[in-house]
This record gives sequence, C-alpha cells and structure tokens, in this order.
Amino acid sequence: MKYLTQVLAMVTAATAQQFDDTFDDLTSNVAAPLTSPVGAYHGLAYKGAVVLRPKTDLASLEPHSPAQFAGAFSASDLLQTGDLKLRSYVTITRDSTVRSFDFQSFYFGFGTDTATTVGVAQAGVLSVLAYDVNGKQLPVVTFPYAPNRATKADLLFAQLPVTFAFLQNVTLAVATSEPIAERTFIGIDDVRHFNHL
Repeated sequence: MKYLTQVLAMVTAATAQQFDDTFDDLTSNVAAPLTSPVGAYHGLAYKGAVVLRPKTDLASLEPHSPAQFAGAFSASDLLQTGDLKLRSYVTITRDSTVRSFDFQSFYFGFGTDTATTVGVAQAGVLSVLAYDVNGKQLPVVTFPYAPNRATKADLLFAQLPVTFAFLQNVTLAVATSEPIAERTFIGIDDVRHFNHL
C-alpha cells in the first residue's frame, strides 16, 4: 500500500505543476512598455498583457513582487458577454503543453491608462470571467479595488473560488472604474495557477 501511494504521488507530480507568475524574469521596456508583451509564461498565454516596470515615484501602482508586474491597457476592441461590457482586459489561456489549469489567486490594481506606468491609481471593480475545458462559462466573480494612495498604490489580493478549476481560459477585465473605465489599466502580479499537463 505504501508503494502504491508513492507511485500515485509521483504520477501526480509529473502531470501537474504549481506556478506563481511574478513577471520579474521577463524582459521589459521602461521607455515603451507596450513593446514588451508577456506572451507565453509558465504554460499560459497572457493575451493583451505587457510587462511593466515602474520607473518613477509617479507610477500609479507598485508591483506586489518587485520589480515588475503585468498590465492590460485599453483595447480598441470591446469584449461583451451578455449584459457585461468590458474594455481593458487580459485573457489568459492554456498553451499546447497544458490540458487545463486551476486559477487560484492574484494581486491586482487599477491605474490611469497613459500607455506607461505614470499616472494615478483608480478605484473600480474587476470582473473575472472563466470557461472550463468543456466550454462551460463559470459564474462571473468580481473584486472591488480602492487604492490606498494616489501614486505607487498597493495591489490587492484576490482569491478565486475552488470552482475555478480545469479551465481553458480566464479573462480579467475592468467592469467599472473612476473616472471612466475606458481610460483605466489593470495591473496584475503573483498570479497563482496549477497546471494539469
């Protein structure tokens, strides 16, 4: 019985991996951040996200794990699902090496969309929309964000329900923000996920 337990533990370890995406080991361009897309990272593809490294005290957000985080700026396209209209968003999908993934937690914040990290932090609500590997949409989860200061604001922790498992994709988007959602960017860091290989 002990041998069987050890074999099962080895099989599980070989077919699944835990990650904490900090974006700190990716290349960034401080002068032109939109030229540094996150792309594929730890088995997931971050569509619409760029690598950000705040360069001044005028940065709207402070990375949770220094010195970088990922950001999603206002897109020219509009994501609409039912009654929900989302402008600034990042879609995270599994790559070809991953059968599915569990989306566990992350840190996030909102800032003024200036296509750089310079600006002020903004209050708002983040929507998290997910689809499982069977194409079924999970209930949308929302998280409010209230910055603790105008510049270099801390990111807030967001814990997902355990139902965010065996996913094919997740979209993080600005649902509402002040003053206007169309000029808000999302900062994310320390994205924890469990990949099923």
